[in-house]
Amino acid sequence: LSILGGYSGENELLGYCVEVQSQGFGGPITMVVGVDLDGKVTGVAVTDHKETQSVGTNAMTPEALSRYIGKSGTIRTSGSNSVDAVSGATATSQAITDGVNRALAIVANLDTEGEVEYVDSEV
Repeated sequence: LSILGGYSGENELLGYCVEVQSQGFGGPITMVVGVDLDGKVTGVAVTDHKETQSVGTNAMTPEALSRYIGKSGTIRTSGSNSVDAVSGATATSQAITDGVNRALAIVANLDTEGEVEYVDSEV
């Protein structure tokens, strides 16, 4: 797990890129989640996975991942503040949602007074 600050050209902190892992259908899914200073998702990118091609990977398309943009708090799979699972890729969808929620929680709990360097002992 790693956290990097994202800065403007004027060295102003704009948000964070958080690398997290969650358990997918075929194994761990590694993703980077962008989170702005308001605690909203700015983007999600899957960087490594072992999911089934054309089934689990349907939950990783730019279109599927873009549904997280603008979400904050705890994202659910139904009801308010939800992102629906991609049909046929429920386990992968849940794993991505879990990873995004983990990244949002990490940023929400950051001590922003000082250096941002976070090492997760679970990894």
